[in-house]
Amino acid sequence: MGTFILKKDLTAIEKLGIGRFWQNYLVHFCGLNEDKNIFFEMRVMKKKKIIELNEEGCIKEEYKKRFAIRCMFLMNVISTFQDYEYLYYIQELPRGGFFYYYLRSSKKFTKEVSKFYFGEMVLGIQYLHSKGMFFRLLSPDNIMITLDGHIKLRFDFLNSIGMPFSEYEKNIEYIPIDYVRNKEFSIESDYWSLGIILFEMMVGSTPFAAKSYEKVVFKMLNDTINYPSFIDEETKDLLIRLLDKYKFRRIGHNYNDRYLIRTHQFFNGINWISLSQKKIRPPITIKVDPLADKKNGKKVSEMFTTDFKKGQTDGYGPMFRYYGTTIDKKIYKW
Repeated sequence: MGTFILKKDLTAIEKLGIGRFWQNYLVHFCGLNEDKNIFFEMRVMKKKKIIELNEEGCIKEEYKKRFAIRCMFLMNVISTFQDYEYLYYIQELPRGGFFYYYLRSSKKFTKEVSKFYFGEMVLGIQYLHSKGMFFRLLSPDNIMITLDGHIKLRFDFLNSIGMPFSEYEKNIEYIPIDYVRNKEFSIESDYWSLGIILFEMMVGSTPFAAKSYEKVVFKMLNDTINYPSFIDEETKDLLIRLLDKYKFRRIGHNYNDRYLIRTHQFFNGINWISLSQKKIRPPITIKVDPLADKKNGKKVSEMFTTDFKKGQTDGYGPMFRYYGTTIDKKIYKW
């Protein structure tokens, strides 16, 4: 069934965050039936601020890329539209919440649990690589889990736009060494990030954890990683190959061996076709839907009232004309 997503059909439940020119909201979609538990994440971006901060290119690039990709292990775009003052970006919202909530509740995962979730992350990251893109920053803030227990990675312009130093400091344990050393990201950087996440799943902490930003950076650049004795040899070998400080030696560096990681002994017993089709039962069960009772809020159409008036076709000239539609509708197949 096809349906129109209209501004008046979205109810903002709570504000999830705020950035330099945007606000993020949890929204309930009631265009089909108010009793249905359909939730999205909505980003509202102010055109004037985008122009002032010279971020038009970033927004246009994101728009072009996001509509070119569709992967069950990524948070996919649902719809975009605009009014005179704002751009609206609607994307999937994994109802299970943050993956790291479950990791930190368990302290660490078994090898089998780690293998499953690490494998799904690899599939999401390699899908992007197949489209000529890379993820840039894999961190606890952008690894989500669905109600049925599968991974979804948040991939949007926040992965590439300039990060305030306070956020950079907060995420330093997850920033690829290539960026710390040379201020660059690459496909190889994504494999480093995957190594950091796998290490944390298996050990319970990141390999360069320290009490200050400066100490983390020093350890990352200078220390040899200490692998606990309970890490088996297969896992250790994969981690060593992912966390090589020189990207030309890192697994996945050569285009021809980009899928070599899937044949590593760590993944013995994993059927990649079944994993990619979500035919393997997830090891984590989400017992309570945290959004089940969240329907009360304010209509988005009442919060943002700068609709186009008769005769108006653009807000701030033609530079945002490509973005969704000015008549406030977008068809999406449920």
